[in-house]
Amino acid sequence: MGTVSSLSPFRVLVAGSEEWSRSAGRASYENQHLVYGELDRVLAGLAPGREMVVVHGGRGPAMWAHYWVCGKRVQGVQVSQDIHLRDGALERMVAAGADVCLVFTRDGGGRTAELAKAAGIPLSFVV
Repeated sequence: MGTVSSLSPFRVLVAGSEEWSRSAGRASYENQHLVYGELDRVLAGLAPGREMVVVHGGRGPAMWAHYWVCGKRVQGVQVSQDIHLRDGALERMVAAGADVCLVFTRDGGGRTAELAKAAGIPLSFVV
């Protein structure tokens, strides 16, 4: 039986627009590698045994975040996701809290990043 970590989960809010995925001038697999790379970087920086929760809305770069979580879970990595898909999702995602907001953008971040910044969630921009 594995040990249970007493650390609270590290919550990563993934923000960005569907436009980022289409207009960044990259092929889809390049966007996938950017999202995977950033999530891998965050995961590698966590204390051993600390769970990571990826908070997202399921579109744009968040779609790749969803696939990343699914792949990591198959590998037995301690990750989960908190998905918000309906009206008011942006507000609920931010209100649920996060330790960092990864913002995949070419234009400053959009509404999710604005809400996260106003809530005091640190932003990390990926262009």
